[in-house]
Amino acid sequence: MKQRSILGRVAVPLLIYYGISLVITMFASAIVAGLKMPQYLNGQVEYAQMVTEMTNEILKYTTIITGVTAIVAIPIFWWMFHKDNRIRRQMGMAEPAKASPVKYVWIVILGVAACVALNNILTLSNLAMISSYEETGANFYKVNIVAQIICLGILTPIAEELAFRGLIFKRLREVMNMKRAILISALIFGIYHGNLVQAVYGGVLGALLSYAYEKYGSIKAPILAHMVLNLTSVILSEIGGFSWMFEQPMRMGIATVACAAISATMYVMIQRIGQGEADQTSSEQQ
Repeated sequence: MKQRSILGRVAVPLLIYYGISLVITMFASAIVAGLKMPQYLNGQVEYAQMVTEMTNEILKYTTIITGVTAIVAIPIFWWMFHKDNRIRRQMGMAEPAKASPVKYVWIVILGVAACVALNNILTLSNLAMISSYEETGANFYKVNIVAQIICLGILTPIAEELAFRGLIFKRLREVMNMKRAILISALIFGIYHGNLVQAVYGGVLGALLSYAYEKYGSIKAPILAHMVLNLTSVILSEIGGFSWMFEQPMRMGIATVACAAISATMYVMIQRIGQGEADQTSSEQQ
């Protein structure tokens, strides 16, 4: 019974997110169809051409659709998140200790470094050459930089962190240890992103973000990290930063190794959060 209950509680946020995305996409499709249909009815275009044009038009606004989906989802997930926290308090569950605001600097540095390192590693592995990933990436970057920053850099991280860390990971954490909860939530987050490259990227980041949530004791930590990751990707793509790194193998190698080392260092710093307080508490009790 308990297992079935947790499966349902984990599935609900996913179904809500998928449902909202589907409705928004259908609404956008209806608008595009309304604009294209007169051309077909007047014999100006063939049916197949109309469908192709509609599909391309919808894909062009993938980022906007993603942003609108997040706008609708955020208040729903925020309410669910606070409801879960209220229930935990009523059940007498201890609230996690909050990390010092100063330590959020580590999250920012980790976000920038991890973004560069993972993107470069995926590119070097040739996984990024998979057509489905290239098409998805191209669709996200078809709108202007302001829309990318708002939709991909701000709105989407908030919605996804509330859903995947604030709800799914936290609910898993109620019934299992940290490692299992991180692994399962990371797998769900990776699979949610669809294609193989984003699944790998999302899985790794999902694990890091869940761990950050666990150590910082606040949903603000994974939200901030996710924002930094996405904004770094958006900005570097816009200014040609990734292309610049890959112009020279030496430059790319140095950047990748350096960012991987910085990421590892920040991970160790985050890992130590709470250890000093725990040791101090233990010594006081003795």
